[in-house]
Amino acid sequence: MTMGNVSPTKRFLVTFLLITLSCEGIGKSMPSSLKKETKCAVFVPDARTIVQKNPVAASLGAKTIDSLQTEVCRDGSCDISLCFALDGSGSISAEEYQVQKDLVKLIAILAAPANATFSAVQYGLANEFISVSTSDPFAFMKYVDNSVLLRAPRTFLTAGLGFCISQVNENPKAGGKKVVVLGDGRDNYMESSLALVLKSAESVDIFAVGIGNSLDTQKLLEITGGQKNHVYTASNYADVGQVVVDLVRALCSVPEAVEG
Repeated sequence: MTMGNVSPTKRFLVTFLLITLSCEGIGKSMPSSLKKETKCAVFVPDARTIVQKNPVAASLGAKTIDSLQTEVCRDGSCDISLCFALDGSGSISAEEYQVQKDLVKLIAILAAPANATFSAVQYGLANEFISVSTSDPFAFMKYVDNSVLLRAPRTFLTAGLGFCISQVNENPKAGGKKVVVLGDGRDNYMESSLALVLKSAESVDIFAVGIGNSLDTQKLLEITGGQKNHVYTASNYADVGQVVVDLVRALCSVPEAVEG
């Protein structure tokens, strides 16, 4: 029987039932605590699905991811413009670059439901564009996935930072403008330009995530304008997992700690 043979009343009831079932299906994919009260504007992926697809999430476990989703959507404020600068220099190994990518993708999927937008660049001797600002986390993650390590002979960290500052300045959001610089901090090209670039970031919150065992922690601190609580370090996936928890809470202004 086609819908053309159904009375208007029955057609309305069928349509209503289909919409109801669709909404219930989405609700089952959300943390239970988000069903009644949430600030999230879009679909919230199931924590178990995130854990299956992201090694950093797997190091945390579904319970922690679910808890973090709840805090971001219920208690946090993540209506932000966020840009990531990934280190593609020769001092970064393929594994360390993959860690950067997994961290960026996990933060994106956690922050996107709360209306965040994302952009990204890989810096080396020159920048390699990854993504301009977008509110689509799945498209953004695909762009990040497709990024290949440059293994650049020099590290022009300021160029990556400058790209991100321009991106968030051009696409401001109510919750603020944030930049996350990843890498080992071993800048070795036009280092004096950093101070000049930081002058254009007066209204931008800058965070630094040191990835690897040979870090220039002083440079990472300098990137953030001397804010020690904006500097995070990690040498393996377990460390990166805790960095994601702490960083998402800082980026999204979550007031209470997540229990692991």
